[in-house]
Amino acid sequence: MPDIDAVTGMVTMPWWVAAAFAACVALLCIFAVLRNGIGRTLIGFAGFAAIALVLGAGWTLHERLVARDRVDERRALDARFAELTLRATMPASPLACLAARAGDAVDAACEKALFATPEIVAAAVAYADARLILLADAADYAARGNDYEQTLAILRRPVEADRFGVFAHVLSMRQNCNAETCDAADLLLDDSERIVANLKENTFQTYLTRHAANWAQPSGPALASAPAAAPAPAAPTVISTANFPGADAIPPVSIMNNEPGMPGQNGVDAPAKPEAAKPAQPARRPAAKSSAPAGSPGFPVPIAPPPRPAAANSGAAPSSQ
Repeated sequence: MPDIDAVTGMVTMPWWVAAAFAACVALLCIFAVLRNGIGRTLIGFAGFAAIALVLGAGWTLHERLVARDRVDERRALDARFAELTLRATMPASPLACLAARAGDAVDAACEKALFATPEIVAAAVAYADARLILLADAADYAARGNDYEQTLAILRRPVEADRFGVFAHVLSMRQNCNAETCDAADLLLDDSERIVANLKENTFQTYLTRHAANWAQPSGPALASAPAAAPAPAAPTVISTANFPGADAIPPVSIMNNEPGMPGQNGVDAPAKPEAAKPAQPARRPAAKSSAPAGSPGFPVPIAPPPRPAAANSGAAPSSQ
């Protein structure tokens, strides 16, 4: 019989079915040509082919969209499963104790680690809750005809073992499971015997009561309070008998001007600025000394130069011949 490949989306059928279908199509074509003629038959086949092409394209598009949704859903489930596996397999993680049974010695050590603190117990309950939700989503995905049985088997294994009753406790809180009935366990698991036994024996509460008494006790001896630090010795007081000058006796110093004989700011003398050229001024003759007495006010000062004195006797004028 014809079948659809879930991976490729192609229709597969045996060869004899394909041969019978081709024979039927050939007989129909011959009957149509004999009754309606070649022209009308070709027109009818063209219309039928167009309708079949449109329907086939729509069906192919629908199948591709559905297949893409299935692939996206599977990727999301795989990502959640990988995240939970990583949380359980981290070094020194007590969540690995929720896996399948590994022996009495390991069970004893896991019991102490899993119920050591209330925070670890809360983390274990949250992990079991997330794993059960993932198991329910994976079972629904597989029930719609998708191939997910291998991952479902891995997800069911720790729940069916339920070593410390954590999964039974989560089912009792989320699905109202009790010792008489637990429909969720029957739907999700292949073997729900251990879950029902833990619900009857109240296994999780037994472990919780056994270890909760140790939570209030300190994990080690109390640390003695550190002694108070000794006060630091005071700095010795130095008494000086030197007689220093006061502030009034120190001359003011300007940081804007260079000191005599010292370079300028930053150790470099500033280049001398060239003086602007001044216009030449006429030379002034020295003023004649006044013959007036030194204390006479209002005496006029002569402006003209004084008359030259007469020639000396040694230099008399030559006599006329």
